[in-house]
Order: sequence, then C-alpha cells, then structure tokens
Amino acid sequence: KHNGVSWDTVGGDGNGIIAATQTFQEKLEVLDDILYLSYVENDILHVKHLEGSTWVDDLSWSHDEIAFTQLAGTTSQLYLMVGTNSALYRGGVYEITSGTSVNALVTNDTEDWFQFPLALVSDTDGNLIVSSMNLESAQSIYPFLSIYDGTEWKNISGDFTGGVDPVALQSSGTSIYYLYGDGTTLNALD
Repeated sequence: KHNGVSWDTVGGDGNGIIAATQTFQEKLEVLDDILYLSYVENDILHVKHLEGSTWVDDLSWSHDEIAFTQLAGTTSQLYLMVGTNSALYRGGVYEITSGTSVNALVTNDTEDWFQFPLALVSDTDGNLIVSSMNLESAQSIYPFLSIYDGTEWKNISGDFTGGVDPVALQSSGTSIYYLYGDGTTLNALD
C-alpha cells in the first residue's frame, strides 16, 4: 500500500500470503471497501481478504482448468464467477458458503444462456448481474445479460445481437452500465 511517500507491506511480511509454488490468475479486488486477493494454485482457487494487518482465508476450492475468476457481492455475501478452459464445462456463478464449499447459482449445464461467462457485478439491492456470450450458431454469437434477484435468473432486455466481446459491466446503486463491442462491421465467423 502506498502511503504517499513509499510502499508499506500489508498483511504480513509477504511470505506465505501467496503460496511459493506456481500460481495463476492473481487478482486484487475491492468490495465494500475490503481488499480481496484471489489466485489459482494447482487447480485450487484461493480467496482471501485483508482484515487489519492480516490476510483471512475466505475460500480454498478445487476445480479443473480455471481460466479466470471474478468476485462480487458484499462482506456479508460473497459471490464468484469462474470461467474454465474446458469444452465440457465453461464456468459458473457461485455463492461462497464456507471456506471450502460453494453453491452453484448457474452453470452452462443449468442455463442455456450461460455459455461463455465474461463479467459479474452486484448492485446495491444485492442482485447479481452476469454478462456472458450467447452462442446460437457459428454465425450468431452475441453478448447476453441476466440478473439474479436471490431466487431466480431473469434476462435483461435489450438488443445486443450486433455485439461482440470485449464486454465491460458495472453497477452504481441500482443502475447498470454495459459496454460491448460493435460487431456490425465484422464478417460472420467461418
């Protein structure tokens, strides 16, 4: 952490915060003014948050071929989106229920629209908003938005069929901001 003049180490001396072996997908994210650290080591996703001067473990969860992760939620309820490199399982959105377990809220096995996860945010009402790419055919791939109100997933209306990745998603209060690429100038996929 930069103190205005120099850098201070937070959460210990730096030894043991992240395992000494090879890690991937290292991220720092701030939710509700709390700093979270996540990384993947040997197909185990680790999530920690900084509490005072100590890193506290939130999750150590195993899944094959994790390609990216994103956190959302509040200090009282933490959610996780995972994308993988697997053709059989492209990812999911999960509620973190303990230090070693998650509850699946959506996967590409349970919802047809959830095929290529891109972004996850939550609004001030606690709703989760997910952006993914919908693959209808080789010539029809476009961004898709859904919202989870705590009980069910609902599609967010809008014509995004001319859109492509890159996609960015953010919320402020209960407003949703969505950025996606313009696919109208691109050729259809072969």
